[in-house]
Amino acid sequence: DVSVVGFDDVIFARFSRPKLTTMRYPISMMAARATQMAMQLATGEAPENNAQMFRPVLVRRQSSAIAPQELR
Repeated sequence: DVSVVGFDDVIFARFSRPKLTTMRYPISMMAARATQMAMQLATGEAPENNAQMFRPVLVRRQSSAIAPQELR
């Protein structure tokens, strides 16, 4: 009757009942890029001007389902 989706794929999501569907972001990749840019700024370098897009991933587990036909 109800679907629930979490955010950041916390460890709890894998062990709850039902297992929580969640959005996973590449936090470590984002942090590494931010650190690299901060170090470049701290040393007086201009940060590389290459835009990078980080895409979330939907991790489907047991807390969500396809909507009934009459709701689509």
